Amino acid sequence: MIFMVGATKGLVVVLALIIVSVAFVHPMTGLTIAVFANTSLQVLGSSHIIGAPASLSKIFGAVTVGALILHMAYAKWKITASPIYIPILAFLVVVFAWDTQVANPETGFFEGTIRLFLMILLCTTVATFAGQSQRKLDQTVLAFIFAISLTGIIGLAEHFLPSLALKSDDPRLAQGAIGGIIDAESLTGVVIKRITGGIGDANWLSYTIAMAVPLLIYGWHRWTSFWSRSLILSLGGLQLIALVLSYTRTGFMGLAVAFVYLLLRRVLPLRPVMAIIVMGLAMSMVYLPPGFMDRMFSSKYLKEGSTPIRRLYFEYAVEIWKDQPVFGYGYKGFGINFYNRVMATSPDSHRLAWWQDDLENSVVDGRELVSNIGAHNLELELLIEYGLLGAFLYFSIFWVAFSEMRKVMVRGPPHLRILAIAISAGLLAFLTCGFLGHAKYLKFLWLLFGLAMAVRRVSLVGDSPTRSLFEGMIGR
Repeated sequence: MIFMVGATKGLVVVLALIIVSVAFVHPMTGLTIAVFANTSLQVLGSSHIIGAPASLSKIFGAVTVGALILHMAYAKWKITASPIYIPILAFLVVVFAWDTQVANPETGFFEGTIRLFLMILLCTTVATFAGQSQRKLDQTVLAFIFAISLTGIIGLAEHFLPSLALKSDDPRLAQGAIGGIIDAESLTGVVIKRITGGIGDANWLSYTIAMAVPLLIYGWHRWTSFWSRSLILSLGGLQLIALVLSYTRTGFMGLAVAFVYLLLRRVLPLRPVMAIIVMGLAMSMVYLPPGFMDRMFSSKYLKEGSTPIRRLYFEYAVEIWKDQPVFGYGYKGFGINFYNRVMATSPDSHRLAWWQDDLENSVVDGRELVSNIGAHNLELELLIEYGLLGAFLYFSIFWVAFSEMRKVMVRGPPHLRILAIAISAGLLAFLTCGFLGHAKYLKFLWLLFGLAMAVRRVSLVGDSPTRSLFEGMIGR
């Protein structure tokens, strides 16, 4: 093989085959790589960058599912059962039904169903592998923490390296490109660079961090040595740096709600939190990202920045939903309806007129897909796409997940109680971000659902008496 494709490519292929083989025998290896590939390495692992027929997330997703099937066949592993699957599968039925009836422009064949099905596979693999034992559960939590912390390292490179700067209308963004997005229009006279942290979007990055930071609280209580806690603090610092450099107010709102919940649950270690706050204030005196304070707190930005445009999104979204409140418009049904309404109206301000012209030029030039225009509100996005029934089923997933975590808090061992509280805090953070953002298929959310299922299983049955793949094969 090396002689056929060349030494460098051949060695890469051989190394990849070794990693895949190890992932089949030790599925936690494959799951860990899949976690990274679906979070901080989402852009770096995309197919057009690695030169593979599929992205790294799809490749190791398939490997992890394959490992799961092998272990079910030979090692007698069982898929983690959970009531959370009930609303998930019900929502899948609704999405599938809508896909058979509605085909919005620019969307692929059964695209909504396929996207949701892939999220369910991701959720199931996490739930099953992490649910085998306390050790595998802890390994999965650590994989989550390290993967999201890597966004801080990538983000620092995006922020400080001039070569990693992309304009907001760069055509490479459509495929996914590593780099900080230059924004010279939100603040008068100030150029900011919003990092994406390898996830591909500054907003998605902030939502992910808001959900992931509470897991550090579990790590703080679970591993109590000086070096372990020092590492946890360092990883937390990287995550918060990424959140700051994303310049996203929504993420801070979600994290604030999560912290209030953790505080009310009396699991928030106040001294480390105060130490991080003091360190953050001290660092801000040395370096503060350009325009950060204005973007976060300036009343001028609220009037002249993206807020008027967000208000327009909300008002039109409500009107679009009212026209078809029960059944909705199908997957990505907001964009085409919104675009047509915007193009048919005359804005009442210079700011909105400039934005309308820019939007039209972006669509005409092919830099923006109409189907990718979102409602910037999770609730309205679901109502517009799948109507009242679809929105009810989607949020029922959260309701059942909270209920399952509540059972662990009441009856589970102390350390799993803290993990259940951390997961609940992460879900609350996401729902808070949903008031000003749309990301129903954000991958870390579905990873977190899988972790919730695993926590409930371990709290009920403890370590499952499972065999390795080799033991299963020899036994046969």
